[in-house]
Amino acid sequence: DQWLLFGLIPAFAGMLIALLKTRTPLLWLTIMTAMFLMSNLAINLDLYQTPGPGHISRHVREDKLVMDGMISANPQVSPDKTSLTVSVLRIWKDQALLPVEGSILLNVATGGPFKYGDVIRFRTKLKAIHNFNNPGGFDYERYLRYRHILVRGFINNPANIVVLRENQGNPLRL
Repeated sequence: DQWLLFGLIPAFAGMLIALLKTRTPLLWLTIMTAMFLMSNLAINLDLYQTPGPGHISRHVREDKLVMDGMISANPQVSPDKTSLTVSVLRIWKDQALLPVEGSILLNVATGGPFKYGDVIRFRTKLKAIHNFNNPGGFDYERYLRYRHILVRGFINNPANIVVLRENQGNPLRL
C-alpha cells in the first residue's frame, strides 16, 4: 500500500517540525499518526507476503493430493458442513513424502468426530481462496489471510479422513 508510505513522510516531517518548535501536543499527534501508519503498513506487508517454496499454496490446481496435517483450531460445525483449519505437515507426491508448511481450510460435507489436535490424513484438490467481488461485501480472502490460510479443500465424505493420532495440540489451549 503506497499511500501508507506517502503518509509516513509528512508524519515524520511533522515530528521534525514539532521537535524544532518544541510543541508537545503537535509532537504527540504526529508520533501517534506515524505509529498508526507504520502498524497498518506492517499488517499489510505480513498479509500479502509471498509464501516460501515449501508452502502448501504452491500445490494449488494440481490433481488431488494426499496430505497429513493437524487440526489447529476447533472445528466450525454448521448444518451442511464442518470447517477444519488444518496445519499441513506433509504431502504424498510421486510416491514420496514432501514436507510442507501452511494451513488450509478443509470443508467436510457433513460432520465428523474431529477435534482440535487430531493429526489426520486426507485427499483433496487444493483451490485458492477468492472473494465474490461484491462491492462493499465481506472480504473473505483478507479474513482468511489474517488466519494465515491461503488455500482450501473439500471432502464430500468424512469417512475419507483418517485420524492418525489424537490430542497432539497444545494442552494449555482452551
